Amino acid sequence: MTAELMDIISHFMQKMLRSIMEAQDQLEREYLSKKEQHRAMEMQHYMGRSRRTGIFDPNRGSAGSLGGQDIQTTQAGEERSSVSLEVIDHSSILADLSRSSSSSRQREWTRDSCSHSTPDSVLDPVGAYITLSVFTVSSKSITVQWSGYADASSYKITATPRNAPGRPVFAQFSGDSVMGSVISLSPNTVYSLQLEAMDNALNVLSSAETEETTAPDVSSIGKAYSKHSDSVTVEFMEVSGATSYILRAQAGDFFSETAVSSSPGTVVQLQPYTDYKLSVMSVNAGGRSQPSYPIEARTGVMAPKLNTTSPANNSILVTWPPVENAVLYMLCIIRSGSSSRVKLNTTDTEVAFDGLEPGTTYCIKGTAWDPEGRAGDDLTVCQITRPPSPDVTFVQVTVGRSIGIAVYWALVQGGENYMAWTTNGQNCTATVHSYCYIIPVECGQNHSVAVVAYNSAGASDPSQPAEYITFPCCPQDVAIKLVSTETLEVMWPPVRGAELYETTAAQTNDVIHCNDTAPVCALSDLRCNTAYSVTVTPCSELRGCNRTCVPHTHETGIHGTVEILERPLTT
Repeated sequence: MTAELMDIISHFMQKMLRSIMEAQDQLEREYLSKKEQHRAMEMQHYMGRSRRTGIFDPNRGSAGSLGGQDIQTTQAGEERSSVSLEVIDHSSILADLSRSSSSSRQREWTRDSCSHSTPDSVLDPVGAYITLSVFTVSSKSITVQWSGYADASSYKITATPRNAPGRPVFAQFSGDSVMGSVISLSPNTVYSLQLEAMDNALNVLSSAETEETTAPDVSSIGKAYSKHSDSVTVEFMEVSGATSYILRAQAGDFFSETAVSSSPGTVVQLQPYTDYKLSVMSVNAGGRSQPSYPIEARTGVMAPKLNTTSPANNSILVTWPPVENAVLYMLCIIRSGSSSRVKLNTTDTEVAFDGLEPGTTYCIKGTAWDPEGRAGDDLTVCQITRPPSPDVTFVQVTVGRSIGIAVYWALVQGGENYMAWTTNGQNCTATVHSYCYIIPVECGQNHSVAVVAYNSAGASDPSQPAEYITFPCCPQDVAIKLVSTETLEVMWPPVRGAELYETTAAQTNDVIHCNDTAPVCALSDLRCNTAYSVTVTPCSELRGCNRTCVPHTHETGIHGTVEILERPLTT
């Protein structure tokens, strides 16, 4: 048999098993409602089988009934043999499918041998021995399966309670049956099960025994309600002997079972605003009970997916896409660290909150309501408003290797980053400190600087601008020429920002030789044949002098003024 054929057969058998279980659930519900005892139930594969239940009658024939109607046998001879062979093959497949759950509890007896276990791999469906295994259980029934016996014309199953008072219950089945159920049992009870294969004279040809516990009693649901759009909570009655419970949810093609330990239990991974039929099954070591009478519950609507922004430092804008099946939205806003809150209802999908504090975090909870007036899921998002504008406290022009400015400001609430920028496009940033440096800056400039605070919401409005003036620029193209052996003439072009110029020479102890607005200076009374370092320093009344200008060197003439040293005469 190919793997593909085995997959097809396995899929078909699983489908048949589910149909059998659903039919059994329906029979049990009819039993509970009508109080009918000893109701016949025949498990079907994809060919006819028959059984009888009730008090055993030796004179009764082996032909069974299904639903109260006799099954007419029209096949004989070779046709009957071929049908029997089909039953045997399919029974073997069914036994293989359930081997993992039943092989551990198979036991076998015959009149000619003592009790012993038989591995599934050597079971012969039609042979000298008969095997018995439990297929499934419910609260009031046990379904078993067995291997066929060649000369059997009927089978009898007897269920006897082991540790509880009660009379044995039996059921009779036709000779071509390989599966059957015993009903009208007590919940949560251990039963000894005996299968007897009999001939037409009701002689026992072979027998097998096993034992199993019935499932706990059927529970009942008190109420079911939805707290979230993807789940339903079920409150149910806990029953004696149950070690756990299974919650079943059905809606159209959807089917799920969720194991819970006690009441209440919650079924998850559901769809929003959907009607579900819910039932509960009690579970013990033997198996599960029939589902309880179903109850319907509808999940709620989803929460609105809030999107928040802060367009200004005193407002927050909230938007969201429409929620399916929602007819109303409720928003609640609360300031962080405060107990005061504001609620509003709307049918729109956009709300603006104004009059808020700058640089402050607010949390907004959104809830959607369905047409039945039920609140659905809620979603909370937090949004900080933009920070307020910082104030520039001081701007300092610095002099080092190059001219720069240091900008100082006051920290503001909600500010995470700061940027200072000048009117000519230069900037600097800071995160921890309340100052930053812009280096270098142009000399001889009169500009202004402003500071902006930032956080996750965006930038604040800029501060009031603060004016600053940089030092005058150092003269370029300084020209020095010797006009006499002891005089040097210094000339330079006027520079931006300078109101006057100081001219000094290092060799004359930095004495200011010129302090004038004119871009020219004559240094006289110098030593001849000496190199002089001449510095031109530009100055302004508002900013002061630029002391960073470099000196320029030039020598005086060879024949200069001769200094006569008078020495005292000695004899």
